[in-house]
Amino acid sequence: MIMQRYIQQLIQDFEYIAKTRKVVQQELDVEELFEQIENSKIIPPEEKLGISYMELPPADMLNTEELTELTKAIEKAIIATGTEIAYPDEGKAPPEIRYKALREHFKEGFNSMSGWTIDFCSGNCPDCIFYAYCDTGKEICLNEDIDAEKKKKNE
Repeated sequence: MIMQRYIQQLIQDFEYIAKTRKVVQQELDVEELFEQIENSKIIPPEEKLGISYMELPPADMLNTEELTELTKAIEKAIIATGTEIAYPDEGKAPPEIRYKALREHFKEGFNSMSGWTIDFCSGNCPDCIFYAYCDTGKEICLNEDIDAEKKKKNE
């Protein structure tokens, strides 16, 4: 019961962020844009969203409904702060995979400048949690190569 209440509070916090932190996009000339890009930095999630990685419970502590609701709330909050999200799975991955990827991104931090897109693609198919659901990955990485890479890591 305590965990359910905590998850509901997190969802409410992210929903509040989504409603109150709307970013207004500025029209910039090329020189201003490059200057802004040059001066942007990676900031912790507490600075961008007011919620830290440590506040997000591991996926295995949540049921499917909680994973789905929390993931949607996190996505809306991130988008409201000026960062887009583009998963490589085209909506095929279960909520647990998407939540794990989002939670991991909280460890990495967010770009301080709005207008960026988190695409969760490092180009390293063998280590990608979306590989089983990613058509592009399957086109560019052969299953034999993936299996060989995984076997090499386990040796």
